[in-house]
Amino acid sequence: DGSYLLMGKIEGLSGRNFEKSMKKSGKYTADQIGVMMKTIAQKNKEIAELFRKTLKIDKQWHIKDTIIEIDEATGEVKNVIPIDWERAGGYNPDSPQEID
Repeated sequence: DGSYLLMGKIEGLSGRNFEKSMKKSGKYTADQIGVMMKTIAQKNKEIAELFRKTLKIDKQWHIKDTIIEIDEATGEVKNVIPIDWERAGGYNPDSPQEID
């Protein structure tokens, strides 16, 4: 019968500069970064579909609006967390928001 707001500090890297940061770090090859970006895009799409299906909410799902957790030793993308919820609204299956 009410709404709740939960807040906590999220560890990870901003999606806004993620690819550039990975290149600049020198820790990963171009191929590894490419795999990371494909994984992030896929996880972003899965998150969008989950929120649309279960909560009936939608927003523009841009990688720049995420926090990305990676295993720095392996380069494995562990988690993609959407942020920028002030633009969220009701999900309309006839005109879904963009996913990148």
